[in-house]
Amino acid sequence: MRPIMNENHNKNLLLVHVLWAVLLLISIITVRSIFMDQVSDAEQNLERLIEVSQNNNLLQEQLKKMEIEKNKLNSELQGFDKSMNEQLMKQKKLEDSLSLKKSQAIEKTNSEVIAFKPDQNNCCYCSCGNNVFDDSL
Repeated sequence: MRPIMNENHNKNLLLVHVLWAVLLLISIITVRSIFMDQVSDAEQNLERLIEVSQNNNLLQEQLKKMEIEKNKLNSELQGFDKSMNEQLMKQKKLEDSLSLKKSQAIEKTNSEVIAFKPDQNNCCYCSCGNNVFDDSL
């Protein structure tokens, strides 16, 4: 047995279907709106990612250039250190040579300086204590 459907029941059933259709339409519009927002956010994030990757590439290139420059400066510094060490060695040798020449010159002047002093007999003799006249006798 089939229940008798009256017009109120049909109206109620129609109202339920319209309500479901409206809810479905609202959910579709909401989901579409959320989806479109997500798409625009994804596009913005993609643009930011591209910018960041480009900046990263530029920074890597600058880092490579700076490393090359650092290596170049280090090699120049090592060259300067080596040159300075060589100059210090030359200077030390020259100072040693100069001090040796000074000591030789002092010894030479000390050995060549002979001061003659008169003695009791009005004769000159060497200040070193050697009497040149005593040796000849």
